[in-house]
Amino acid sequence: TGEPTARNMKAMPLWSERVMVALPEGHRLASNNIVYWTDLKDETFLLSQRDPGPEIQDILLAKLAAPGERPKVISHDISRENIKSLVGAGFGVSLMCEACIGASYVGVVYREARDGNGPSRISYAAYWQGDNDNPALAHFLKLLEERYPLLSNGDCGFRRAFANARSVAAKRSTIGAISLAGPPTGWPVSRPRTSA
Repeated sequence: TGEPTARNMKAMPLWSERVMVALPEGHRLASNNIVYWTDLKDETFLLSQRDPGPEIQDILLAKLAAPGERPKVISHDISRENIKSLVGAGFGVSLMCEACIGASYVGVVYREARDGNGPSRISYAAYWQGDNDNPALAHFLKLLEERYPLLSNGDCGFRRAFANARSVAAKRSTIGAISLAGPPTGWPVSRPRTSA
């Protein structure tokens, strides 16, 4: 997440995914199709320190933190797959983006996380310097526009979520953003954006 800190940065929203709750199979909420954030207030959250763990934690804090109260988060320097194994073993619950739930893990079920406004989403975007005239960048942006035509050409709902994500996570860095000039940023990776 985060707003690019350099001047003259441009962004292109790419896609978004629902935030899912990974629960142990026998958990009290496992029989629900949808899990509301308020239902998760007293849970222990197991999160990865790797992407998109920090962005997921931002969403969690935006949804459940209150003055004098913070959700219990245990952050591990392990993969999402290992987090799912810990969830299946009953050590807590976790949050992840929808694309991360493809593989089945013993004892783990996934449910959509919602609030009163509907499903929570995490959004992805590409960033570049606006004054970059590198022809490779122009071709790459054209490829992205062809691959994501609705998003790059005005999907209003996504753009609203994207704008909200900017305000929620304005303090996070942009390491990993797409860049073809300037300091190394992990090209061609796009950082997740959150909409809380």
